[in-house]
Amino acid sequence: MTYDVAILGGGASGMAAAINLGKKGFKVVIMEAKPRIGQKILVTGNGRCNLTNLEISCDNYHSENLEMVEPVIAKYGTKEVREFFDSIGLLTRSKDGLIYPLSNKASSVLDVLRNALSKYKVNILTNFDIKSIDKHGGQYGEQYFIKGSHPSSLQARKLIIATGLKAHDGSDTGLRILEKLGHSIKPPYPALVQLKSDDPFISGLKGVKFIGEIRVLKGFEVLKAERGEILFTDYGISGIAVMQLSYLFSLYDELRVELDFLPHLDFYEAKRILEYIDDFYKDSPVTAEEYLAGLIDKKLGTRILRYSGAKGLDLINSLKARPIKISGHNGFRNAQVCGGGAVLSDFDPKTLESRKLSGLYVTGEILDVTGDCGGYNLHWAWASALYAADALGEVL
Repeated sequence: MTYDVAILGGGASGMAAAINLGKKGFKVVIMEAKPRIGQKILVTGNGRCNLTNLEISCDNYHSENLEMVEPVIAKYGTKEVREFFDSIGLLTRSKDGLIYPLSNKASSVLDVLRNALSKYKVNILTNFDIKSIDKHGGQYGEQYFIKGSHPSSLQARKLIIATGLKAHDGSDTGLRILEKLGHSIKPPYPALVQLKSDDPFISGLKGVKFIGEIRVLKGFEVLKAERGEILFTDYGISGIAVMQLSYLFSLYDELRVELDFLPHLDFYEAKRILEYIDDFYKDSPVTAEEYLAGLIDKKLGTRILRYSGAKGLDLINSLKARPIKISGHNGFRNAQVCGGGAVLSDFDPKTLESRKLSGLYVTGEILDVTGDCGGYNLHWAWASALYAADALGEVL
């Protein structure tokens, strides 16, 4: 069977591209390796699916070719992505700058996307194990000939690769295909992921959560610092602030981590307040463990005192720059997204079409673009898909 566009990958980006093309009247097929399409959407945003963010800019993205990200998010910003979802029947709401489905359920997002695919008669092939992709002349000129587990083969005038990467039980199939087709690849790595630690300081603190600052240092240089929620777990540390800088542990060796439990106070403010509290309670039966409860979680305060002493500079240093030994990250399977991927300079910034092979387009996470926590990665999936589909609509 011959299609106008074949899309390899039935995740967020692949589905958005298929809907946009189907809406334009083109004959589209999605080829998905798993039994169902869009399964990763169900676990995004803790099951609520943080679709996008009210503030979208290049400052929220990381790539060696950020200048190619700008035209995509300029055309498809927050307003345009929300309008896309409005157009297929999904209402959204904002909370603290984050955009969620009105139902507050990720399942609603997936249901609406599937419904739109059905409306526009997009053919969906699941359990599709790709065998080969070739391009040569056919009945309608140059076409892509795709062989998979079923059907034995199909043809398409254009091809979109939107397979994502290895994060959260993903695959690098699309990346290997692009490499075979001559594209430059930056090796993928876990980008938004928890950090592992066997530091005795955190033993027994599982479940303790606080708003603090985490700093990653190489030698005496602070590579990056993030403020926000930090959570102690049975394997190490997690939370948005941790995930924002976790990618550094894939790129560098011999890094150090410091935790600041009082990020809203500088060293001298913290010193002054602790001296006042210590003086206030000096003639009372209240212990240091108890009077620190006005500053930080009591369980955490007890642990800090155990490792630093009840007063003086050691206590202040432990509150403002507690070293934590990190043994590594929690791997691809636990990562929300990956960094690395297909190098952007191999693609036309006006269309996301390959410069190596005409008629080949690439969207979503498989490209070397990584967003911060807060809906930025899903936004890139939707925006790049809609952008490429628009460009395809002009040439089909």
